[in-house]
Amino acid sequence: MSKKDFLLDLGASKIIERDEFINGTRHPLNKGLYNGAIDVVGGDILSCIIASMDYNGIIAACGNAGGPKFESTVFPFILRGNHLIGIDSANCLIERRKIVWERFSKDWKLNGLDKICKTVDLDGVIPEIAKILKGKQTGRILLEL
Repeated sequence: MSKKDFLLDLGASKIIERDEFINGTRHPLNKGLYNGAIDVVGGDILSCIIASMDYNGIIAACGNAGGPKFESTVFPFILRGNHLIGIDSANCLIERRKIVWERFSKDWKLNGLDKICKTVDLDGVIPEIAKILKGKQTGRILLEL
């Protein structure tokens, strides 16, 4: 199954290739395309998302696999009233975590998780890290000790 088919099977309605997205959005302020975004990558992807947000957009940033730094101007924030919100689950109270995990197991349960999770032992970690660094990793890796 191709990555595109994989994403469509998970429920995606549109797929934009990473290079197409980055190369098409290299301006301080682009056409407002999105009302909300969840960024799990950071780096250049986050920069492009910020520049492409519509008025009063909200971006939740929760990853840095693409790098901890991003470039932006104040324009998306002062001209469009956008918001960049950091997600910090490390300091979330255990009671709230239990509620959220309960919802994930029932109301918010995602179909097809078995298609995006791969289990590896310690010998299999290095090749998976290499894929991550090249932007070729899909899904999640579970380390079995």
